[in-house]
Amino acid sequence: MSETRKLYPYQKTGVSEMCRFLRTGVEHSVYNADEMGLGKTIQTLACCDEMGFKKILIICPAVMRLTWLRQCYKWLKPSTLTNVRCIEDGPNIKRIQNGNIVIISYDLAARNTATQLLIKQGFDCIVLDEAHKLKSTKSIRTLSILKSIWSTTPYRIALSGTPLLTCVTDAWTLFSRMEPGFKDYDQFCNRFSNFVDTGYGRKFVGVKDARLLSRLIRERFFIRRTKAEVLPDLPGKIFSKIILNKKYSVQAYEDELKRLFGPTTTPESDVYKKLLALQQAGNSMPGLKRLQGIQKVEPIEEFTRNLLEQGIPTVLFTYHKEVISKYAALLKDFSPYVLDGSTSNKKKDEMQQAFQAGKGLLFIAQLTAGGVGIDLTRSSNVVLAELDWSPAVIQQAVDRCNRIGTKETTNIFYFVCDNSIDEHISSVVISKARDFKKVLG
Repeated sequence: MSETRKLYPYQKTGVSEMCRFLRTGVEHSVYNADEMGLGKTIQTLACCDEMGFKKILIICPAVMRLTWLRQCYKWLKPSTLTNVRCIEDGPNIKRIQNGNIVIISYDLAARNTATQLLIKQGFDCIVLDEAHKLKSTKSIRTLSILKSIWSTTPYRIALSGTPLLTCVTDAWTLFSRMEPGFKDYDQFCNRFSNFVDTGYGRKFVGVKDARLLSRLIRERFFIRRTKAEVLPDLPGKIFSKIILNKKYSVQAYEDELKRLFGPTTTPESDVYKKLLALQQAGNSMPGLKRLQGIQKVEPIEEFTRNLLEQGIPTVLFTYHKEVISKYAALLKDFSPYVLDGSTSNKKKDEMQQAFQAGKGLLFIAQLTAGGVGIDLTRSSNVVLAELDWSPAVIQQAVDRCNRIGTKETTNIFYFVCDNSIDEHISSVVISKARDFKKVLG
C-alpha cells in the first residue's frame, strides 16, 4: 500500500474483518456493505494487499472502471501493478490475456468471449463492485459471473452500500454463494420475506425475522457500518419535505390509485372510462410518474433558482430525461452541468472536477446515472425533483454530496403534492427504508 495514503481507524478495522472472513469463512467470501462514502474501494485494495493477492479481477459498473484504475495505482503495492488491464470496450476484450489485474464492466464480463478468457486467467480474487446489480436470478449477467467466473476464484469480495434495493430477496443471489444454508431460494424467501398474492402469483415484499437474518449474515460474511457509527463528526443529512399546491398534482392520479390499490370499479362507471382512456394514451402508473415530474417543474425551478441566486452550489436530481431537459433549459443562465445515461465517462469526470473546483453553481443529474462514481461534496444542498421507488437509489444519489470530504450538513429537499403519485411513492420509500434498516442496521 502506498506510503502516502493512510486508512482511517474504522477502515483498518474493516480490512481486518474482510481478511478474517476471507481466511476463515466457509466460502472464503466477504460482503462489505459499508454505507456509501466510507471508502469500500480503499478497504478492498488494502485487503487484497494484506492477503497477498497478485491476480485480481475487478468487475464494476462501466462508469467506475477509471475510478478503480486510479485507486489501484494509489493503493496497491507497485510490485502488484505489473500488467493492469482496464477493458473499456468490446474490441479490447483480448487484452484480458496475461493481465494480473483486470478491470471490466458487468456487461463486458458477461459476454461469452470475455467470460471464457476470465476463467482461464486463474485469478486469486474476484471483486464485485455495486454487487446489487447481480440481484436477478436469471439474467445472463448473473449466470455468467456468479455461476461461471465466481467458482474459478478461491477468494471473493462483494461491495455495495445498498445490498437491498426493493426486497430482502434481492440479496439472495450473493448471500447464497457466501452461506451454504441459503442455497435454496424458495426456502430463503419463505423464511425471511412476506408475500402478497397479486392474482398472477406470489410477490415477495418486506422482511420477516430481520434480527435472525442480520445475526446470521454478520456472523458469517457480512460487514456494515454507517457514517453515524464510524464518523460521528461527519455532518449529517436533513430531509425537508416541501408540500406543493394541489394545482401541480396530476389530477388523474386519484382515480388511477383507486384502480391499482383500492376498490374495483364497474365498466359503466365514469372512473373506469376515464382510466381506460388514460391507459390507451399510455398514461398508466409510469406515465403518471413522468407527467407528475413535468407538472412540478415550475415550482421546483423557482426554488432552485432562489438557491442559485444566493450563490449556493446546488445539485438537482431528477428521474426522466425529458424532465432533465426542461430544468436545463429553464436554468440555462447558470450554465448547469447536465448528466444523464448518455453522458460518456470522460465527460462525466470532467464535469465533476469542474463543479468541485468551483466552476459553476448547478449540477443536474439523472438519479441513476448520477448515483455512482461521482463526488459532489462541494454542494451541501440537494434538490430531489423526482423520487425513485427504491430508497437505495435515492440514498446513493444523496450520498454523492454527503461523504468523506463533506464539511457541512447536507440539506435534501423533496417535493410532494397532496393526493399525488409522489405522495404514494414517498410513503413506499419510507416503508421500504424501515424494513431494510431492520436487516442492515
